[in-house]
Amino acid sequence: MTPHWAVIVDSSVEVPGRSERLEGFDVALYADDGQMLEWLQYDTLPIALDQAREILGIRQGAWEVCRIELIDPARLDTGATTSAG
Repeated sequence: MTPHWAVIVDSSVEVPGRSERLEGFDVALYADDGQMLEWLQYDTLPIALDQAREILGIRQGAWEVCRIELIDPARLDTGATTSAG
């Protein structure tokens, strides 16, 4: 497995039935066609960066910041209309 690109995601997930959120840093590895090859979860950013260096040889200073806001699809206004009758 040789990934074409990798991302580190700062994640926060609600767990049904639990009051606290699970937070961590995930390293996702992708092929050049966009297929996810692997998803690795770590408790802290330093651990995720260290593992990315060990697995892929990516130095800490080689990463670029990219911020993407994810929106819950259930909250999106699709603009669709319905008619009764």
